[in-house]
Amino acid sequence: MAQASELIILFLVIVCLVALAAWLFVKNRKQNILLENEKKVLTLVAQDTELQTKLDNVCKLIEQQIPHAHCTVMIRDFKARTLNVVSSNSFPAEFSEQLRNIPIGDEGGACGLAVASGEAVIVADMLADSRFESFIPLINEYKLRACWSFPFSSSKSEIAGTFALYFPSKRKPCARELRLIQQTRELVGLVYTQHLERLRREESEEHYRSLHTYNPEAVFTLDTNGCFAQMNASGLRMLELPEETVLGQHYSAVVKEEDKERTDSHFRAALRGEAQRYEIQITSHSGAVMDLDITNMPIVVNGDITGVHGVATDITQHRRDQEQLKILERSVEASVNGIVIADARKPGYPLVYINPAFERITGYSQEEMLGRNCKVLQGDGTDSRAIEQIRSCLRKERDVQTTIRNYRKDGSPFWNDLYIAPVRDNNGVLTHYIGIQNDVTARKEQEEKVAWHATHDPLTSLPNRSLLEDRLEQAFLFSRRYKKNLAIMFIDLDGFKPVNDSMGHSVGDALLKAVAERLRAAIRDGDTLSRFGGDEFVVVLPNAGTVEDINEIAERFLFTVAEPYKVGTKELTLTASIGVAVGDEALTEPRLLIQQADMAMYKAKRRGNDNFEWFTSDINEKVERHVLMRHEIQEALKNEQFSLVYQPIFDSNKQITSVEALLRWHHPEQGVISPIEFISLAEHTGQIIPLGRWVFEQVCRDMPELQALGIPTIAVNLSPLQLSRSRFCSDLEVILDTYGVSPEQLVLEITENVLVSELTNASSMLNELHRIGFKIAIDDFGTGYSSLRYLQELPIDILKIDKSFVNDVGEGKKYEGITRAMLAIAQELQLRVVAEGVETEDQLTFLKNHHCLYFQGYLLAKPMPLTNLQSFLQNQSVNA
Repeated sequence: MAQASELIILFLVIVCLVALAAWLFVKNRKQNILLENEKKVLTLVAQDTELQTKLDNVCKLIEQQIPHAHCTVMIRDFKARTLNVVSSNSFPAEFSEQLRNIPIGDEGGACGLAVASGEAVIVADMLADSRFESFIPLINEYKLRACWSFPFSSSKSEIAGTFALYFPSKRKPCARELRLIQQTRELVGLVYTQHLERLRREESEEHYRSLHTYNPEAVFTLDTNGCFAQMNASGLRMLELPEETVLGQHYSAVVKEEDKERTDSHFRAALRGEAQRYEIQITSHSGAVMDLDITNMPIVVNGDITGVHGVATDITQHRRDQEQLKILERSVEASVNGIVIADARKPGYPLVYINPAFERITGYSQEEMLGRNCKVLQGDGTDSRAIEQIRSCLRKERDVQTTIRNYRKDGSPFWNDLYIAPVRDNNGVLTHYIGIQNDVTARKEQEEKVAWHATHDPLTSLPNRSLLEDRLEQAFLFSRRYKKNLAIMFIDLDGFKPVNDSMGHSVGDALLKAVAERLRAAIRDGDTLSRFGGDEFVVVLPNAGTVEDINEIAERFLFTVAEPYKVGTKELTLTASIGVAVGDEALTEPRLLIQQADMAMYKAKRRGNDNFEWFTSDINEKVERHVLMRHEIQEALKNEQFSLVYQPIFDSNKQITSVEALLRWHHPEQGVISPIEFISLAEHTGQIIPLGRWVFEQVCRDMPELQALGIPTIAVNLSPLQLSRSRFCSDLEVILDTYGVSPEQLVLEITENVLVSELTNASSMLNELHRIGFKIAIDDFGTGYSSLRYLQELPIDILKIDKSFVNDVGEGKKYEGITRAMLAIAQELQLRVVAEGVETEDQLTFLKNHHCLYFQGYLLAKPMPLTNLQSFLQNQSVNA
């Protein structure tokens, strides 16, 4: 029995020992697993692995040591003031999604409150805690009851998040569990701090890498020997070399020879710990020379300098821009135009720059103008319209160009051709205005002088015809508006031409100026005195008054002109003839009054000098006739009513040597109209220009037939008005080319009055015509005002003695001596002479006896059409 008891005790001891061994085995095994997990976590912490992986392993470790625990780690979002799950490996993903953006505070459950308070929050039963009301659905879904939340900190001692444990049943931690959780919380803080350090390190490395790789400037590293250890893409592009070629190469390989010594001194200074900045030139692989701005900084590792870091900025374009800017600055400084710059961002646009030319033009210095604007240059004479134009364009931020009258510092005016342009920055925002001033005072004065000469007679300074017409139009409108009488006085000096011809133009000019001064002093305010031409003056009286008033004014003018004149040492007297015309209600064309006054003046001359006459209806009928005829001349040209007749010119053997082309008008209703009537009118109206062209062209068209008849030359009459046209010679050449006519086949006949006409430049025009090949003839010689000087100096080939002298030859006739003298002069000057108007055998005999070789007149042949000329020549050959 005792033996059995011992066996039982032994068995029990053995069972206990086995159980103890088994318990020790299981305990050791768990302890080993725990130690392995701790070792694994510590290894992960030491390794550079992801944050979530580290935290997941920490959570597994605590879950293994605390039964039924579900561990989570939440990280704080400082900006949003919320918490988000980072690790929750024992929960499904949906759990973590529902715990996003948990608010920090009482509404955030245990974790939100733990972060807000910085202390652990242990809730044994969440269902019994009102702070978890919003989380009840989540608690029930995952069958949770207890929650322990412990805040953890980062290296900055800031609450970075929570380490929390959830349990399916109500419970609180024991002392061992609290110690374990405290250790784990510190481990989580360490892991998170390590994570932050890694992020900062990576960010720093990425920043450096970006600064190096993506820097638009060339970034490089040199070792202590000066060889390239690193270079970014910008530097490689600059050198035009691949990386494998550059790395290991000494920097001096790319530096220009003249900069190598200086570059070396800067490199050695950087190795001594002194940052350097300098400029050098390098040469790329293709040979391009570049200007570089170099910054060298020592690389210090653990207190030792291990190399030099460098940044190279290509300043080649900047250098060129600087040079260009210097040139532009010099140009602005040296410009003769005033240049200013105004700040458009400040009220009133104050000036921030003026150049020396502005100072010179205006008299204002920099000190006086900077901070002010250009209003100081304006004055009473400145055009308000120009100012408003400038202001309007400035408001619209647009260019403006205008000419404005400004004033210098000393008060003297000047004309300023002003251009203002806006200046914008890279974003298109207006920042400044540039103003360029050009002093155009001299030009404006010249323009005013030209404008004055265009409207005034240079000799007398009186208004000329152009200004007269403008004043007349204004006077006409005034008289209509205020029911006043408008009168015109046409004044012609009696006996002026003999004075001018005998005493010279200087005396004549002085006399005209004296007359103009007297008449100017005699007119009333509001009246206009104009020099109409030559020795003719016109007075416009917009408020003429009564007939008696007008007569009194005319008498005053006559008396004023008739007073003796003192010109040099000579005392001269003149009189005047005046024509008066007054407008009525039917007047629509005020210039007609000048024509009427002109007609009345001629009537006054016919009645004797020193007199005035009013325009009357009989004169008006003549004017109306002229107006009608002017229209009819135009119609005649259009409807081919004009024709030519040819009057032969004979030699002493009665052989035809030439013919003169004469114009005829065959009116469909009035028959043949005398040239005496329509030629003078055409001269007056300017219609002589198209008429003369028609004659010249018709002669050229007839030329082949005339040449076939054996007539070598044809004479064509020219008008002074034709010779006044600058293109007259070129127009004639065009016609000659058109019809294939040589200029040597034509004789151009001009009256001697053309030589002294104010409308033509006779000398140059005749020389040009003669150069072309035309022969020049003086028609009606002896009736005009020419002198022997013209015959000697100008290219005259033929003189045609007027028929008034030919008709008066014969024994005892008074003009016979003049005719002999003209023939003698012509012979002396070796000019061919043609006697016009030969109508009797006595005249022909006289002329032949005095060595006249060519003749024209009714005795020999009348003017005839071209068809009749052919018959005439045939009859002449038969009779011969």
